Amino acid sequence: MGSCISTVSNAEIDLHRGVIPETDLHRVTSHPRTQGGIIEAANLVCFCFSELAAATGHFINENVLGSGEFGVVYKGWVDEHSLKATSPEMGMPIAVKKLRDDSCQGQQEWLTEIKYLGHLCHPNLVKLMGYCIEDKNRLLVYEFMPNSSLDRHLFETGHSPVQTITWHHRIKVALNVAKALAFLHHEVDAIHRDVKPSNILLDANYNAKLSDFGLAKDGSVNSRTHVTTRVLGTEGYYAPEYMESGTKPAMSLHIR
Repeated sequence: MGSCISTVSNAEIDLHRGVIPETDLHRVTSHPRTQGGIIEAANLVCFCFSELAAATGHFINENVLGSGEFGVVYKGWVDEHSLKATSPEMGMPIAVKKLRDDSCQGQQEWLTEIKYLGHLCHPNLVKLMGYCIEDKNRLLVYEFMPNSSLDRHLFETGHSPVQTITWHHRIKVALNVAKALAFLHHEVDAIHRDVKPSNILLDANYNAKLSDFGLAKDGSVNSRTHVTTRVLGTEGYYAPEYMESGTKPAMSLHIR
């Protein structure tokens, strides 16, 4: 089976040169209600593959934070100022998502992730620090979230033990995610399309940050109805009527 990554898009050509494509995202309210913002010129670091390999111990299993259909996420360490690879525990921890090189859908989601997280800034959205595009390698570099994802606290099975999340923290997480969605819906005119516990990350103080924007889409709030020819997301986390018709007022896609 051939790799679709040999077909390079115009966006990827720009990224090869270290140029982040300009965003067409825009505020849809004149008086923003959240602390977020849209960055016209994204300030992402273009990492080289060898640097990220060194930062993650050459992608060893011991540094795996999680995995999904399109890739694996590793823990790595870089110098806080130079962002060069450092020895484990000596620098700033980062999370490195390495795309599987035979994933066509994953490649598109990789570009979508850069489009959104490269230009959006909000305390309840995970921070994208940079990317790597080198030969067939496609990687994304994020801030490290020490308390992992919400699903591990709610449904933990088969992993190292994690602390059961308290009701106080559960309410905090719900409010944080609501703020992230309010920012996306009311100020960016976008929907995430895959809000679920595994895409909600927790920092050291249990502040929640929404992650994984690979399925995000523009332009649903102004038109009030989001229409799609196929249902994307995770079964069990989208509205049943959306699954059946592909048409649903945007806000209900994220309300449970």
